[in-house]
Amino acid sequence: MTAFVPLDVSVVTYNSARWLGAFVRSLTQQAYPCSQIRLLFRDNGSSDNTVQLLRQIATGHAGQFAQIVVDAGDNVGFGCGHNA
Repeated sequence: MTAFVPLDVSVVTYNSARWLGAFVRSLTQQAYPCSQIRLLFRDNGSSDNTVQLLRQIATGHAGQFAQIVVDAGDNVGFGCGHNA
């Protein structure tokens, strides 16, 4: 029996709507159990529908992942976005 440790995946987005569907599908189709994955999305002031899609993903996959957090704010840069 393989023991899986909880995994945090931190993603900073900026006008990233076109990639979100494929990203989430890739996570749900791999061997690591999604129930052990916590997704942390930080949007850096997108002007497309990234934040709306992230919220839809959070709602639609709520029971599949350990947790999905969506934080939207101003564009503070990649590093500060992860730190936020």
